[in-house]
Amino acid sequence: MSVKIGAHPGLSNSQKAAVEFDYGMIHGLLEQQIRGALLPYFLRIMRIGTDDLTRNAMVQQIVLLNRDDLREHLKF
Repeated sequence: MSVKIGAHPGLSNSQKAAVEFDYGMIHGLLEQQIRGALLPYFLRIMRIGTDDLTRNAMVQQIVLLNRDDLREHLKF
């Protein structure tokens, strides 16, 4: 399955550019292929949870972009 991660929308354009560079994002997107069974572990390592969009952008610099596509594999 494909996991799509992007910079937090609350960051400024220059901050987003720095995060995108650090994570090797292309056009603001990091797309990673993950086995369904490993998805919760991957998100935990990336520190992405149920509250990633509501957390302070300076603390939570990346967010899950395709949450709805992955909902059946997640507990949140």
